[in-house]
Amino acid sequence: MTDVNDVRFNLAQIRRRAWAFWLVTGGAIILAPTLYLLGQFAIAKVVALGGTILSIATWLSAMMGLCPACRASFHAGYAPRIWPRFECAHCGQGMNAPAGREPGSPKA
Repeated sequence: MTDVNDVRFNLAQIRRRAWAFWLVTGGAIILAPTLYLLGQFAIAKVVALGGTILSIATWLSAMMGLCPACRASFHAGYAPRIWPRFECAHCGQGMNAPAGREPGSPKA
């Protein structure tokens, strides 16, 4: 069985990556137009380009998270999702679950 502390650490890592994606994306969406409206056109372009690149990088990082229980992709691939996933697409391990399940065990 997977150690409970490893499960908590891996789930926390998935949550941190998701938060990083939303912070980078939201920051770029808010900051670039604000700078543009203030007349800082060159800085707004740099922020928009950098925000786009960082958003893609953090999105890929978040999508590569593995489920600590079944070791499959937590989000079931790289397809963009409108709503975040709060449980593993394969085994049903919850994002905020206190302990991992045995791989292959049925969903609760």
